[in-house]
Amino acid sequence: MKHHGEWRPAVYWLFEWDQMVAAAVCNRLDCGSAVSTNIRTSSSWKSVWEIQPSCVESHVMLRECLELPSGFVSSNSLEVICSDFLAQPNISFATFIDGVSEANQQGIQVLMGSSFTISCSILPQYPGGSFQLILTTSATSQNHTLPAVNHSAHFLFSAAEPAQRGEYRCVYHLYVFSYNFSSESQPLHLTVSASVTDLIIRLVVLLVLMVLMVGSNAAVYCYCKAPRGQKPRREDNMELDHLGGAGDLLGEEAGAQGTE
Repeated sequence: MKHHGEWRPAVYWLFEWDQMVAAAVCNRLDCGSAVSTNIRTSSSWKSVWEIQPSCVESHVMLRECLELPSGFVSSNSLEVICSDFLAQPNISFATFIDGVSEANQQGIQVLMGSSFTISCSILPQYPGGSFQLILTTSATSQNHTLPAVNHSAHFLFSAAEPAQRGEYRCVYHLYVFSYNFSSESQPLHLTVSASVTDLIIRLVVLLVLMVLMVGSNAAVYCYCKAPRGQKPRREDNMELDHLGGAGDLLGEEAGAQGTE
């Protein structure tokens, strides 16, 4: 701690330094909650400040709890590890030119088969760390992990597919002072819709099926000409089409016979 313009290790003597007192220190420093407290012993002796735990708990300023003249030395020092408040990571979405996306109240919609990237980033509080991207669906949970580079990580998906729709979250992990700390982002909801090409293919297939269905329900008339001087028999007319073609054919044939 810095006292009277000088940095020195802090030690305690008469009172027990427990987790409750350590939590009070972290609170005074606006540094989260206490993770651990320890007495560190070294082989060298150096000038120290004595800190009174009972003073720390009395809600006065921390530096007011430091005592002892400047000539006091010790090989012990007090170590307190606080959790700190990790900033909340950000989660963002980007797609390439061939993958038009749309944001709505339900989240982000991306076209099937298009490439997209989900990025995780955090304020530069500490170096290193890693990002875990968690995908939660109604059936399963998947996760991917990348090291933090310049306080960010980018998860690339080469082709959107239905299995990739769901809720995405970025979790930042940091290992420091022999402890793991983490912070989680807000959720990002992603849906995958059919591409324009898929819609065109489905439309063409649908039209072909409709044409085939109409053709299967149609009938065609085939007219068989009777020998001259003999009336055509009813059974010689085969019903193949009811769209009017047969009537026109009979009329033309009757006119031809009249001319003869």
